[in-house]
Amino acid sequence: MTNRIMLALAAGVALIPLVITSPYSLHMGILALIAVGLASALNLIAGYAGQVSFATGAFYGIGAYTAAILATRAGLELWVTLPAAVVFTGLIGLLLGIPCLRLRGHYLAIATIGFQEGTVIILLQWVDFTRGPMGITGIPKPSLPWIAFESLTANYYVAFVLVAVIVLIVIRLVASGLGLQMMAVRENETAARSVGVNTTYVKLAAFTISAAMCGALGAFYASYIGSIDPSVFGIMLSATALVMVLAGGWGTLFGPIIGGVVLTFLPEWLRVLQDYRMSLYGAILILIILFMPQGVLGVLSRLSLTLGRKEPVEGKVERNVA
Repeated sequence: MTNRIMLALAAGVALIPLVITSPYSLHMGILALIAVGLASALNLIAGYAGQVSFATGAFYGIGAYTAAILATRAGLELWVTLPAAVVFTGLIGLLLGIPCLRLRGHYLAIATIGFQEGTVIILLQWVDFTRGPMGITGIPKPSLPWIAFESLTANYYVAFVLVAVIVLIVIRLVASGLGLQMMAVRENETAARSVGVNTTYVKLAAFTISAAMCGALGAFYASYIGSIDPSVFGIMLSATALVMVLAGGWGTLFGPIIGGVVLTFLPEWLRVLQDYRMSLYGAILILIILFMPQGVLGVLSRLSLTLGRKEPVEGKVERNVA
């Protein structure tokens, strides 16, 4: 059933450029796809492995800068810079995961916040390599003989394919033995270790794979926008990704999709609150933790179960007793 829903959803998303031709709408669609990819990558760490991370923006930025530097200084195409960003960002995720192995809960969150802020400081201060606050401009578009990548439609489909691959990887991982081990670590790391789960390997795999996914999305973003600077990859992006996962439903396949789409378009509908976005996301997080710990999907699931009952539970009990 899940596979059929995913296929139907993918078909609907693929048809959007054939129905909606507005440049602004297509641009927002591309940003929504990137958001879904970032939320899905973070969900692998936070939702399935139970390791709360605020480093999404840092991994995204590392991937973007890796691709941008290779494209502007070595003249390499996206088809080369994107795999390079995946490998390099995955390696950084592995290196981050090693010192974080013994950390849990808010200690791990604080450590990843430190990595996030440290990454932005490096991007700002290493002027000779990253051009600091000025950022990198003139990032070339990819080129193929039969596709004009200046077109929003072409970029939309590149983003669609990239995010579809990320979601497919998450689906396959969750259904694999590694996915089951991740969920075991999430529920009780000590108990998982006692039954033979290699928790070190599981957490390192989660960090590495999630970071590599973010790096791929960053490489595409740099190519699509054509210029990047450190302000894009700050703690706000990491917090937004976490809200997407929690709001949609952490530890679910569809939760990051719902959260990514809603929280991409919501700021556009609430532009008057632009200066209060961080406070708004903080309030959303508190409300979710208090009233919707399983996100939107959790609420919908409970609602469907409630509506699906054809008679009160008391009636069934009375008839069974009789």
